[in-house]
Amino acid sequence: MPSYDFDKLREFQGKLVRIATTEGEIIAAKVLSVDEEHQDVVLEVLSTNQPERYERLGKRHLEAGWVMPFEYILHIDFEEKQGG
Repeated sequence: MPSYDFDKLREFQGKLVRIATTEGEIIAAKVLSVDEEHQDVVLEVLSTNQPERYERLGKRHLEAGWVMPFEYILHIDFEEKQGG
């Protein structure tokens, strides 16, 4: 599967989004940065349907910025409510 389009991801930087991953995770997050060179995005995860994935790493999903490679993003869209 091709990696997610960089130009499209850049539109989401600084925004609240909902991400569906190739591993079945649904994440509500704020996109902190998008790195074309490393092909990843840094997220502030606000909620997830798979919190146990983070707990296995000894953390909660709310504790840190999380790096997600473009290739794991199946779909991304703006959250309906944008802070303002």
